[in-house]
Amino acid sequence: MRANRQSLDTVKIAPGMLRDVGKRDLSTSFLGQALPHQLMLCQIGVLEMAHREADLAVGRAAAECNVPDIPDA
Repeated sequence: MRANRQSLDTVKIAPGMLRDVGKRDLSTSFLGQALPHQLMLCQIGVLEMAHREADLAVGRAAAECNVPDIPDA
């Protein structure tokens, strides 16, 4: 425990204050395609246990929010 604590004592956190956050850009690119968010969804198959149309609802929400929905294989 002491070794772990000493190791963590060497890490310094630099606060990000006094930076311009007036314009934020959360976009990214994936496989050469520009995406507005750093977020993707993937159906995992257990959503139907909560509601029988859950996968469809997630797909619709992803389309509405312009978030890629990765189909299962």
